Amino acid sequence: MQLNKNQDHLQPFPLPKHHKMQTTSPPPLTTTTTEPKDPDLINLALELEDLSTAGIAAVNSRDWACTSPRIKRGLSHLSQDFRAQPDNFPGSLTFEENMASSRFLAEQDASFQLEIVHISTNIETNRRFASVWIEMNVSGISPGVVMKGFSELKWRLCGDDGRWYCYRHLGMRGGLV
Repeated sequence: MQLNKNQDHLQPFPLPKHHKMQTTSPPPLTTTTTEPKDPDLINLALELEDLSTAGIAAVNSRDWACTSPRIKRGLSHLSQDFRAQPDNFPGSLTFEENMASSRFLAEQDASFQLEIVHISTNIETNRRFASVWIEMNVSGISPGVVMKGFSELKWRLCGDDGRWYCYRHLGMRGGLV
């Protein structure tokens, strides 16, 4: 079972017959777990998706100081070794450097926005690692242009405190919409 998040509420629908869960590529554009009938995993997937979109919320609200409770909560789940790897930078960035890059784009064009189109989650069968994939439309980079974007956020469960921490963000640009 998968959950369709494009509705006002979550509605289950069947998987296509050819669908197989894999950790190397995102599943179809919905919330998915490796054991979809397990309500705990479904709730965990939804929680990780909410935490994964805190940075997008900061960019869209121009909350560069990350002061809103939702964004602060997301930041509290960043690993100390967190690194962002946008495809247009030669090296990895800290969270602060990644936000500064978004801030620069927003200062260049006030219409800069990140619109989430689809989000999906895969929780490894060992329940210690997860990936959240976010497909988005990016507007405000060039006048009248909307570009596709894709992010993968990698999560791990920390045995010390039993909390999930995001340790990697991979960002990729796509084609024009």
